[in-house]
Amino acid sequence: MNRLVPICSQKGGVGKTTVAMALASIAAQDCNVLVVDADPQQSATWWSERAGERLPFTFAASPDPSELRELRNQGFDLIIVDTPGSLDNGPVFDAVLSQADFVVLPTEPAALAVQPLLTSIHEVVAPRKIPFKVLINGVGNTPADRLDAEEAEEMLREANIPLFRTHIRRWRKHKTAPLAGDVATTWPRSADGKRAEAEIREVATELFAGWSFPRTIDLSATDEKAATK
Repeated sequence: MNRLVPICSQKGGVGKTTVAMALASIAAQDCNVLVVDADPQQSATWWSERAGERLPFTFAASPDPSELRELRNQGFDLIIVDTPGSLDNGPVFDAVLSQADFVVLPTEPAALAVQPLLTSIHEVVAPRKIPFKVLINGVGNTPADRLDAEEAEEMLREANIPLFRTHIRRWRKHKTAPLAGDVATTWPRSADGKRAEAEIREVATELFAGWSFPRTIDLSATDEKAATK
């Protein structure tokens, strides 16, 4: 059985495309993955062109609802869709979410980002009764940054919104990867690169828990963990 996971946000700048490409690169070590750029801004398309043959997954771009409705018939184990950054693209959301198994909703670690996120959930995701989780993304390294993330998390928990256990920090690799054509499994193996990959692996492990794919690997395995064994 294949799976379809849209990455959704109605607010720009929350790292939607970065999350889509990173999760796909991790999952591609375990199964046959298709990433679809359904966002008119085509950030993922530009990224994939920079990567070329180094991408560890198949990539396609289509904002056409009729094509998007056929995604599950393309023979892939996992389809990750980078959706439009606006709720105005109703036909695209309908085509993608009608097939979705799970929705990932990245958000900034800021209280002001919570209300637009709740709007997305209540207007787009919840009415379709699709399982979902919010991913707090882009957390800075200062005490004030961490406090912002904690406040955003508390607001979401008070609203009974499910959250990924792991926060994604604001790594330089996330900024340089598109231009370099890198993804989580191909960017340089510096100490920060390994830590950034480890965070994505933790999210992937939580997301894919209980899902059956053709090959079985330990998604949580990293160079750092291997070195401690």
